[in-house]
Amino acid sequence: STAMAETCCYVEDERAADYAQVKALPFDLNRVRVNDLYLNDAIARNQQYLRSLDPDRLLHNFRINAGLPSSAEPLKGWESPDCELRGHFVGHYLSACAMICAREWDEVIAANADAVVAGLAECQKAIGTGYLSAFPEEFFDRVEAGIKVWAPWYTLHKIYAGLADMYTLRGNTQALEVVKGMIAWAKARTDKLDEEAMQKMLQMEFGGMSAVFCDLYDITGDPVCLELAKRFNHKRVMDPLSEGQDRLCGLHANTQIPKAIGAARLYELTGERYYHKAATFFWDQVVNNRCYAPGGTSNYEYWRELPGRLSGRELGPDDHECCCTHNMLKLTRLLFCWNPDVRYGDYYERAFINGILGTQHQEDGGAYMYYVPMRPGLHRTFCDSDTSYVCCSGTGIESFAKIGDSIYFHDKNGLYVNLFISSELDWQDKGCKIIQETRFPEEEGTRLTVKTNEPVNTTIRIRIPKWVRHGAAEVRINGVAIPEIPLSGTYFCIERTWQDGDNIEVSLPMGLHLSPLPHDPSLAAIMYGPIVLAGVLSEDDTNSELDQSTINGDDPELRENAAILPPVLVTDESVLSDWIKPVSEEPLTFQTVNAGIPHDVILKPFYRIFKEHYAIYWRIYGRDDWKSIKNNRPVLPENTVDAVVIGDSNSEYDHNFQAYRYERGELEGRNWVRSTEWLRYDLDVIPDTPVSLLVTYFGDDSDCDLEIKVNGHKLDVSVLNSAPKGQFVDETYQIPIEITRGKKRVVVALQVPRGETSPPDTTEARKEDQALRITPRIFGCAIVK
Repeated sequence: STAMAETCCYVEDERAADYAQVKALPFDLNRVRVNDLYLNDAIARNQQYLRSLDPDRLLHNFRINAGLPSSAEPLKGWESPDCELRGHFVGHYLSACAMICAREWDEVIAANADAVVAGLAECQKAIGTGYLSAFPEEFFDRVEAGIKVWAPWYTLHKIYAGLADMYTLRGNTQALEVVKGMIAWAKARTDKLDEEAMQKMLQMEFGGMSAVFCDLYDITGDPVCLELAKRFNHKRVMDPLSEGQDRLCGLHANTQIPKAIGAARLYELTGERYYHKAATFFWDQVVNNRCYAPGGTSNYEYWRELPGRLSGRELGPDDHECCCTHNMLKLTRLLFCWNPDVRYGDYYERAFINGILGTQHQEDGGAYMYYVPMRPGLHRTFCDSDTSYVCCSGTGIESFAKIGDSIYFHDKNGLYVNLFISSELDWQDKGCKIIQETRFPEEEGTRLTVKTNEPVNTTIRIRIPKWVRHGAAEVRINGVAIPEIPLSGTYFCIERTWQDGDNIEVSLPMGLHLSPLPHDPSLAAIMYGPIVLAGVLSEDDTNSELDQSTINGDDPELRENAAILPPVLVTDESVLSDWIKPVSEEPLTFQTVNAGIPHDVILKPFYRIFKEHYAIYWRIYGRDDWKSIKNNRPVLPENTVDAVVIGDSNSEYDHNFQAYRYERGELEGRNWVRSTEWLRYDLDVIPDTPVSLLVTYFGDDSDCDLEIKVNGHKLDVSVLNSAPKGQFVDETYQIPIEITRGKKRVVVALQVPRGETSPPDTTEARKEDQALRITPRIFGCAIVK
């Protein structure tokens, strides 16, 4: 046999056509059987939920829109009859059902999904133009005219994709005929738009329309599909990316990721360098400069900072949107197929384990997370399975339907083992099976066994992750150690003629390491190998389902009560294992030792924390630095219970500063902050003792709007009505004792008064309207006796 370490590094070639050669291929879902008990429980919960969904309820809005009768009870949330995004979940449902049936046949799910396809075909026939949706075509008139509407192409993408998956994975030919009608409708619709009008329309979120038309081109061979895929390339975003420029700051994250997926698919079909550069540069920027430790991205659904500027101010309750993680994994899978580089496998592993696995409710397989809070002291919340039907519910049912699709890849020379998951691969082309047995990540390694009737000559490449301690990995074949040392960040390749029963044992020793925020190295997550460790801050059963009103509600900044303030970690030890020790007989569980202030903490795998308040990111200081920080903290006046120092990063972090669309400045030596939406702080109070809120303004801001809420209760506020111009003004507001009773900390939200809520609007008129409303500048915020 021949063994060697192989580093798969990408080197640009002048011949663009060479790029389009896919170098690694995934296996069909039915060729990989997952044997991991933890994953199979999650798969089963998801499958049980999909079985419970009523096809007639899913079809209700489509039938009403087509003028057909329906007596079914409408769905709720984002699938309610008055929601402009209605119909999107049905597309996700079809994709998830198709994946499940491709993986392992399910009679109930197959019959229900087929019934939905048949119902959609009836609706399309009744409309008569090829158009198919749960809302009227007039929505597209509005998006083309720049009139407020909620992302009709985004919704339609889910239906196109669901029908395409039902054909390719389920073999439902009726789904193909329906989607062909939709292709013809899209062609006729977009032919009416010149390039300028088309690009203007693409300012509104349109999901993965480019990618799905690429998929449909693969399926049908119809050049119209490739033409449409190119027309849905949003040049304002993709042109800079193709030139190596990151202009993503201020953009809605999950609107952009499907555009990069579309570029990746277009590259595969055309070989054009433009698409290759756009997709790969985008991935590099997001993964290396805009991701949190668990692998997800986005803060309040946006990228609000320049690349590499993630700091404590980007840790909030609404970070790490699950749709973003789902779509980044789709993009990663595509890029790996062109260029089988270990870094793609490493990222996929990190984001899948830490960013996906914990987002499904442990009892309700249809309850998925929308956001994964990165702010220390918060806890997981889940969308109700029967009232939400939000975007992340849709990607959630897909994520847990396709588990197993990225464990193994192959090319003409052999196999790639990318994920360490107990599983069985039926490699028909080679006439053999590969059995992977592991309890990873509890077990720091894996074992592969070849089952074959005839000897088979091939190469098996095993990912040696970058997180493996340098020089510590070991490989044994049939119990005999390989003399070559597997190098971290490479594939270890073994080429030989394999006999039945041959086995490979791989040792992958893990170690503790930090994952700091790019712009604030004092804030770091603690990891063990690829596992994000979270500190348990409470053992309370705080886990709750997230009601639909909290997704589109009045107070997104108040979805959480005041966060629990985590300990600060203070140590002069540079070796993590000197002050973070394993807890005996509890796998992957650690405890800090003489480092936590005011107390040490237990650390557990984040993906297995569901009901507790937790912390992923920690302030970590040397002892001298911590002493200096304590000495420089301002002394509170005698009557002050707690106060935040505006503009001081440590003080604002300690007080859980959060804001949406805000700006900062300085006046007469004092820092201020204000917002066109809202900002919040968490402040200490004295339980069962009357206290007041003291806010410092500047008299010139008397024409600004402000509403103040404490734990969601509106205070009686009159702001600067008779304040002298050119002076700082302290205003005191009594907080009703009912609000603070039994509380140690409260949320203070300062916001522009709101009218009726509505879906996001990106029109210029709306932006101008927002600019006219702003809070006054806030120079101080305190709780006083």
